[in-house]
Order: sequence, then structure tokens, then C-alpha cells
Amino acid sequence: MSGDAYKLHELLTLGRIRRAVRRRVMAKAESMAMPGVPLDRAKLEELTEQEWQELKAAVKSSPMAKEAAREQIRHTVSSILDDVAKADKEQGQGL
Repeated sequence: MSGDAYKLHELLTLGRIRRAVRRRVMAKAESMAMPGVPLDRAKLEELTEQEWQELKAAVKSSPMAKEAAREQIRHTVSSILDDVAKADKEQGQGL
């Protein structure tokens, strides 16, 4: 794990996400590699996958994700209420 939390501005666009992940993977790889000897592709894939999982957790816990989830809940509840009201109206049991 990188230990550093992602900053909100790093999560705003796919381009920023890619740069943030790439920067973190590069830092990890450089700290692990022997001088003048790059890490092999398998290790770089492993580091990238680990960092991607950390990024996904950061995105899911971000204020933007929370607001999007809240908006989805609002929309779903509104739709359910519309359906219930319509069913009651059709059965002659309206408010």
C-alpha cells in the first residue's frame, strides 16, 4: 500500500487518475528496483493492480461517490413513490 491517501483533485478525471496511479507505481517500482535494473513486467503489473485497487477504494469513499449514491437513492425512492401512488389511484384508493 502506498500509505498516502488520494487527494480529491486526483479523482476528478480519468486523466488525473491515470497520472496519479502511474506516479505512485513509478515511485514504488523505483524504490524496489536495483540500480540500473528495471523491474520485470509481472512485478509492474502486480504493483499497478495493487495501486488500482487502492484507487478504487478511494473513489468509492470520495464525497463525489457518496453524493452520487445519495442522488441514486433519491431517484429510486421517488420512482417507487410514483409507482405506489399510481397503483393506489388505479385502485381508487388515492390520497
